Amino acid sequence: MTVSSAAEIKTLVSSAPAWRSALKKLYVQVLIAVALGALLGAVYPSLAVDMKPFSDGFITLIRAVVPPIIFATVAVGIAKMGDIRRFLMKVIPSNLVGAVAQGNLLPVLVIAALFGFALCQMGERGQRLVSLIDDVMHALFGIVHIIMYVAPLAAFGAIAFTIGKFGFGILASLGQLVASIYLTSILFVLFGFGAIAWMFGLRPRPRARR
Repeated sequence: MTVSSAAEIKTLVSSAPAWRSALKKLYVQVLIAVALGALLGAVYPSLAVDMKPFSDGFITLIRAVVPPIIFATVAVGIAKMGDIRRFLMKVIPSNLVGAVAQGNLLPVLVIAALFGFALCQMGERGQRLVSLIDDVMHALFGIVHIIMYVAPLAAFGAIAFTIGKFGFGILASLGQLVASIYLTSILFVLFGFGAIAWMFGLRPRPRARR
């Protein structure tokens, strides 16, 4: 292959349509899967209803990995902060393993906070354990990254089942639900995280201007 031929091939690859690169993005794949699921639900409802296990399996995987991620994130964050100023205790779980397995997030948060405070008091020994939990946390996020590869399939199954069983009229109710979730999330970030940041004396750092 000559140098000119290699240059021509490189030019052709670099000038490939933009939609090919867009198809590699997860949100684009999810939107396509939603459209295909809606089409299947409208055209073949009986088959669309059978797609539900795809979404159920995805939700089960996410629910399985969220509690340990929350525990590791909160525990490591408090331990690395190294500053015990406030201690909130409303719910004391009787069994950490049971709380994680059942997906009860409030007890997990409480135990994670206690665990983080305990690590702060352990000194150098605690820092070794913090590093270990930090590595486990990154591994858990890696699991989430792998699970997200099947998100388009889950979206396809969920919308196909919904349209196939309830029809397009259910989309209006789902739209209101999604809007409520976004609004709740925004309020939680502003007031929930804001209150936590205020309690621990955290302030946003301004970006350095170049």
